[in-house]
Amino acid sequence: MSVPHKPRHPLDIRSWMCLSMRPKKRGSDAVNKLPSFLPSFLALCFLSLLVAFPGAVLVSAQSCFPSSSCTGFVDEGDFSSPGFRSKGEQACTLGLLPACGASADEVFFCPGEPVTREDMAVSLERLYRGSNYNPPAASGVFADVPKSYCLARWIEQLRADQITSGCATNPPRYCPFQPVTRWQMAVFLSKVIADKCGEQVPASGTINGQPFNCTAGGVSLFADIAPSDGGCKYVHYIYAKGITSGCATNPLRYCPSTIISREQMAVFLVGAHDEVASCSGQ
Repeated sequence: MSVPHKPRHPLDIRSWMCLSMRPKKRGSDAVNKLPSFLPSFLALCFLSLLVAFPGAVLVSAQSCFPSSSCTGFVDEGDFSSPGFRSKGEQACTLGLLPACGASADEVFFCPGEPVTREDMAVSLERLYRGSNYNPPAASGVFADVPKSYCLARWIEQLRADQITSGCATNPPRYCPFQPVTRWQMAVFLSKVIADKCGEQVPASGTINGQPFNCTAGGVSLFADIAPSDGGCKYVHYIYAKGITSGCATNPLRYCPSTIISREQMAVFLVGAHDEVASCSGQ
């Protein structure tokens, strides 16, 4: 039976309230496409609750990660398959995707919940710098991420490492509660992997004997990724690395606008971790 996850810190009360109201749909990586209006709905919901409960951002760093346990999730029945559950436990054990909530005797993974940009910052930094990395104190770079917020240091370090520049300027903003799409994750993971492996992300090449060229007038292997799309080379990069196989075949598609769930994120992260370990000889 599905059990609603516990809010992981005071700020997450807003996230929990909003996500509890959203339509839920389970399925494989190929079919788990959440409603197109979800990003706007969540953004408005988070914003309204932020105004209603402004003091909730004042939390301690210790409350960021509710539990270090990575087995025996109360909501393990919510995973789409045993394979997703295995990847979820592995990503958690590697320190790349901590539990989403916990109490004295329960730990939750929330496999079907969307990954937000604040969560992504922690996952990418741990992938980039190691599971034991602890970023320096935040200075308040982004207007929508108070330096007192427990995840601010992770978000600002992601910017310092040039993995993201934020979501808007004047003033600089990060949009911490915005769900992450497959397009965005391809870009972020590619930057981390390429840097760790000392590579450039190629705009053209051959994958499984099929040529691609991510330039105007070129060729994309994915029916829903135009060759001129700014994310084209990044999608092909993680495809070539075996981190994704796309979301559908005949024709091959990537589903760039689909929001990533935590169980899907686990698959991406474990694959990226294995690639980084392989190229760096770890």
